[in-house]
Amino acid sequence: MTAADARITAAASDERRARHAARGPLDGIPFGLKDNIDLAGVPATAGMELRRHHVPAVDAPVVSALKQAGAVILGKHSLHEAAMGPSATNPHYGSTQNPHRRDHSAGGSSTGAGAALAAGLCAAALGTDTLGSVRIPAAYSGIAALCPTPGRISTDGVLPLAWSLDVVGPMARRARDLPLLFAGLADTRSAADPRGATLGILTPLDEAQVQPAVMDVFRRAVAQLRDAGFRTVDVMLTGDGLQAAFNAGLVISRAEALAVHATDFAAHPEGFSAPMRANLEQAAGFRATDLVRAMRTRAHIAMSVRRLLAGCAALVMPTTPVPTYRLDGPVPPNQPLFTALANVAGCPAVSVPMGFTPGSLPLGLQFLGAPGSDESLMALAAAYEDAAGFDMTPPGFE
Repeated sequence: MTAADARITAAASDERRARHAARGPLDGIPFGLKDNIDLAGVPATAGMELRRHHVPAVDAPVVSALKQAGAVILGKHSLHEAAMGPSATNPHYGSTQNPHRRDHSAGGSSTGAGAALAAGLCAAALGTDTLGSVRIPAAYSGIAALCPTPGRISTDGVLPLAWSLDVVGPMARRARDLPLLFAGLADTRSAADPRGATLGILTPLDEAQVQPAVMDVFRRAVAQLRDAGFRTVDVMLTGDGLQAAFNAGLVISRAEALAVHATDFAAHPEGFSAPMRANLEQAAGFRATDLVRAMRTRAHIAMSVRRLLAGCAALVMPTTPVPTYRLDGPVPPNQPLFTALANVAGCPAVSVPMGFTPGSLPLGLQFLGAPGSDESLMALAAAYEDAAGFDMTPPGFE
């Protein structure tokens, strides 16, 4: 169904462009959607067996906005079950391989979007991000992604993982494309000129156990920022750190996920994979004091991050402490420590490619900004991208 609809939409876009009557920059642009976002008449499984035959009757507002802009919806992208994890393996629908390295993870939970963009199967995509779910695939697949300020892009018509943390995030091959996607989905504001901005380099990074190969590339990226005219200062989180932020986000997200799936989980526990059942059972065992502590940590993290951002335009750190890993290996537990910081603090963040490891695995650089600074953050990421000049096309997908 999506193939036939896409051809009709593309033909209509071609006709408008021939008349010099394109609806805007997204007219005719081929998009993919993470499969927890409603597209009318098309199954929205959210990677869950129980939702294999769930077909929404209406589009999510973000999809309606894309259609109004003339975008071509190609189809749905795979994801981690219920978006409840960072891996590229789904027990119900299979694994997604990384175009840069066969049998390696494309990240999660917006798994298929990152892989499809890297492989050139679409020009843009929409994913969702709760603790890093558009930025981890972006880093592993060599693309760019925005985790927007909560509330800037509608999450209606999206199966929630965690209401208080979820955002819908645009993903593209280049950071310079993100503002066009964002403008089609949100009311936009003017962007500050990134030239000469002061950037806070997050230090020390010992807590995240950054792999030496990642640290070497990160140091080069910081040097490239300085060469491009940015001023850098070292900054440090005070009080609660990266691990505490992630732990708080995990408690909140699992508790909210249990609320989303409680009815189905009670009636059909066999419809959930063993790992997801374990996560929901853990959430069922949380005490009120566990949630209160997590929310208190979240408030402390938000204050700490915003104090740092009072003195700089953005915080800079690797997107992930590790490069992509084999699909048949364990998921690195430190994978989301940098990305979770933005969601827990309620801030926007952009992941942009910062090059490769010596083994040719893609890596991402993350810029984290103050709430509402999405446009300026994307301009900053694009300025770095232009200065760095990486070609992130996977071998064989030229």
